Amino acid sequence: GPHDLRALIPTVGTVRIADLDVEAAPSVEGAAPGPDRVRFGVRSIALTAGKPVNGVPTEISTTVENVTVPLPAGSQDATLQRLAGMGYRTLDLSFASAANWTELSNELQIRELSLRGAEMGGVTLRGTVGDVTKDAFTSDSAVAWLGVTARSLELTVEDKGLAERLLAQEARRQKTSPEDLRRAYGAAAAIGVPALLGNSSQAKAVGQAVARFLAKPGRLVVTAKAKDAAGLSAADVAALGDVASVLDKIDITARAD
Repeated sequence: GPHDLRALIPTVGTVRIADLDVEAAPSVEGAAPGPDRVRFGVRSIALTAGKPVNGVPTEISTTVENVTVPLPAGSQDATLQRLAGMGYRTLDLSFASAANWTELSNELQIRELSLRGAEMGGVTLRGTVGDVTKDAFTSDSAVAWLGVTARSLELTVEDKGLAERLLAQEARRQKTSPEDLRRAYGAAAAIGVPALLGNSSQAKAVGQAVARFLAKPGRLVVTAKAKDAAGLSAADVAALGDVASVLDKIDITARAD
């Protein structure tokens, strides 16, 4: 049956592709070649998959390095217009993901989910998911995934130039100075983040860290960890009913470097 066939799928190993240069035209039937053609490059793509269970890899990593896309000056897309207005001439993006499952502990370690942009910065997510049993890798996996628990999460935001450009552009739009706008954003974060998180002492500390990051963008690290070592399941969250009750079961910390 299908289950037997999946169990026979071999380990993929590592696949690498390097130095792609692609030119694509809009998929409009009968359209003549013109300025709307999009050209992009990719420096490298790597995929590693191993330790299959029932044909499903339980250890996987993917990296896509330097996807470069020129930003056309006359684009009608609002996001591309904003980026061009900030002085970007080319988008240069990289992505990475890595995760592995440990049967002994029934834990899924999300080692990395990240997005980086040249002269912009990056966002990285890491975490641990518990109660991921072997049944999660079978053809009837949906039920098994409903029982998993979130145990820890770490979000890192690193600025490498995007914040300053975004702030300068918004200040021009609001006819104010970047410094005044920075202060306004910092004050809003110091008040708004704790209000959103329930005004606990740890919520206020998170708000202060976000305010410091906005005042001097560098690196912001936010961690969330379930107070119960067993973690929090979707059923737990539903039973708690409101945000304040859920946050009471979580330790949240933040720091701005």
